[in-house]
Amino acid sequence: MARLPIRCLRWSASTRAPRGHARRGYVGTISRPRRPRPPVARPFGSELPQVRHLCIVRGEGGSFDMVHHEELLDGAARVLAGDHSASMVQIAAGIGTSRATLSRRYATREALLKAVAVRAIHVVDGCLGPVDLPDTADGAAFDAALEDLVVALLPAAHLYGFTTRDATVLADPEFRAGVDRQDRRALAFLALGQRLGRLRADLPPYWIWYSLWGLLDAAAEGVRDGHLAPRETGRLVLTSFLGGARPAEGPRAAAPGAP
Repeated sequence: MARLPIRCLRWSASTRAPRGHARRGYVGTISRPRRPRPPVARPFGSELPQVRHLCIVRGEGGSFDMVHHEELLDGAARVLAGDHSASMVQIAAGIGTSRATLSRRYATREALLKAVAVRAIHVVDGCLGPVDLPDTADGAAFDAALEDLVVALLPAAHLYGFTTRDATVLADPEFRAGVDRQDRRALAFLALGQRLGRLRADLPPYWIWYSLWGLLDAAAEGVRDGHLAPRETGRLVLTSFLGGARPAEGPRAAAPGAP
């Protein structure tokens, strides 16, 4: 960059004379003006509503990385799914941040659990999309929706299945209301399957719904323990579920010892 000598510069902080030189008559230098830098967008600013749900997580070397709020909660849920009693220190370490950084977002473990529970309701609400079938749907539509439901619920159960067994989460009335709303949607779907002859009519819809969640929990546990491959769990859950919930094609064989 070319520098041009200038005499008798007007005094300013940008042309400060070296120590020991008189201000007047100092021969300074001037550089070409730098191109102004674009303003840095603040993640929590009102001018950027699309990033309002971002949080800052300190990474290695003290740098800051922008992580989606949902990804932070998913990471916390992944830790809690493996260890329901994990502390804030363990949760922070599991998602790659410090406890101080996590505490700036959630002051207590209870506050973090409540946020995870809200996220769980939101995720399962999205997974239940296939169950909203019209009353005029046929058996083929129901079968396709049931398969889509199982595939959608598998990752949700893996991350958030523990919330239905956590005392702190269950004590939250908002969470309970969300679960009750989801149960009503699922039960209406299963009752439709019974009317269409695609599910056994002698089983209560609640039992069928609980049985499905039991299989989803078993699949998640098998993946965490390393006994099951994630890509196989969909087939295993659906096969086991339909093996007990699907009506028999012909006369049912009597159980051993039955009169």
